[in-house]
Amino acid sequence: MGAERYTRSRLLERATLAVGGLVGLDIALPAAGLAFLPSFLGQHPRPVDLGPVDAFPEGQYVLATYLADPRVGEASRRTAYVRNNGLLGDLPSFTIMSSRCTHVGCPTQPNGPLFAAQRTVEATSGGPVALTPAQPSGFGCPCNGSQFDNEGKPHRRSRAARARPVSVLDPERPAVARRAVQRESRRRHGCGCADP
Repeated sequence: MGAERYTRSRLLERATLAVGGLVGLDIALPAAGLAFLPSFLGQHPRPVDLGPVDAFPEGQYVLATYLADPRVGEASRRTAYVRNNGLLGDLPSFTIMSSRCTHVGCPTQPNGPLFAAQRTVEATSGGPVALTPAQPSGFGCPCNGSQFDNEGKPHRRSRAARARPVSVLDPERPAVARRAVQRESRRRHGCGCADP
């Protein structure tokens, strides 16, 4: 009788490696899918109704706290800094800045007073929106100390390497304005910043 081609220990070793590989794939594939798949699904930001134009005084920042997706509820609560830039031709123009730091995503705070006594709540199609006037001299991240100016650009010694996502909205052509802002952001900062 000839020698065994595979010994029992070699068979068990290979079976163990195969089962371990399958278990590893079972864990790694869903995690990789959650990490990379949203980039390829073509998800678009939902439009958000922040209230009437009159609720935003010209040249003043207002903190708008809203639900990004009312179906999800409180988990989708977001804050954006909104400034009415006045009229652009015959139409209103706004600068809208995300409240998230570009370093690790902590919520930033205005470096200046918030006028909580002047806070109003607007009833909109997406649910209530809280509007709090502010007078920032920039914005700061409480997590890592990053500092941003009123236009969202990081100060020289800030840990945040790039500017915060900023949108300048043209009410007549919001999609065109969004693409132009993203193109300009990529050109200046090397990132594909999206709307807040």
